[in-house]
Amino acid sequence: MKLGTVRKLGWRKWARRRLDVPAAYAADMLLPKREDRKKLVIFAQGRTGSTLLEKLLCSTGHFRESGELLSSSFGEIRYPLRFVRGMARMGPGSFVFHLKVYQLTRDRSRPVDPAGFLKALQADGWKFVHLMRRNRLRHAFSNLLLEYRGHPQKLTDHEERPKLVVDCSDLERIVDERFRFAEDERRALEGIPHHRVVYEDDLEDSGRHQETVDGILEMMALETRPVSTGLRRINVYRLEELVENWNDVRQLLRRRGWERFLDGSEG
Repeated sequence: MKLGTVRKLGWRKWARRRLDVPAAYAADMLLPKREDRKKLVIFAQGRTGSTLLEKLLCSTGHFRESGELLSSSFGEIRYPLRFVRGMARMGPGSFVFHLKVYQLTRDRSRPVDPAGFLKALQADGWKFVHLMRRNRLRHAFSNLLLEYRGHPQKLTDHEERPKLVVDCSDLERIVDERFRFAEDERRALEGIPHHRVVYEDDLEDSGRHQETVDGILEMMALETRPVSTGLRRINVYRLEELVENWNDVRQLLRRRGWERFLDGSEG
C-alpha cells in the first residue's frame, strides 16, 4: 500500500476498512445466514453511475451504504468471498455494495474467476443489478473528466466548464478497455438472473430515478419508498464543447468507426 494512497483516503477510513477484514472473516464463519436479510450487488464498471445508484437505494432506508468493498485502494483482500459475505452479515438492515469486474482480475495479484464469484454469492442469496453505459465514448470521457477534476462527485449546481486537451492514444485505449470489460461482465453474468440498468435510460435524467429504484426494490421484494440524492451531473456539455483539440479526436473517431457515439448510439 502506497503512503500517498493512504493519505488520499484518510488514515481513519483506511484503518477502519483494514480492521473490517478480520471481523468480516469471523462473521462469515460464526454468524448464521439470515434469510430475511436482503443482499444486493451493483455489478458495473467505474463511471457508470454506481455511486449514484447506491445512494438512491440507500436513501430509501432499506440499505446501508458500503461502496466498493473490493477497491484496491484499501489493499488486496486475500479472501474476497468470505470478506463480502461477512460484511453483509454484520450490522442491521439490507446490504448493497458495488463491484467492478476488474477488481476480481486485473487489480489483484491473485485473480478470482468473476463467474465463480458471482455464482457463489448467488448461492448465498444475493441479487444482482448489472449497470452499464451504452455510449462507450462518453464513458471514456467521464474517466478523463475525473482525472481533470481530481474528484469523482459533484454536490452543487455551480457551473463547471472544463476544457480538455485529449491524448488520442489514451482515449483509444480507454474506449477499447470499456469494450473488453463489458465482455468480461457479460461472461460473468451468464446463467445468473439479474436486473439491468442503463445509465443513459435510467439514471442520466433525475426524473427516472424513482422508477429505476422501484424496479430494483420490486426484484428484492422490498416496499417502494421515495428516493433522493445530493449528487449532480458533471458532464452536461457536448463533447466538442469540452475538447480543445476536437479535430484530432474527430479523426480518431472516423478511423475507428466511433462517430456513431456522437448521437448517443449504442456501442
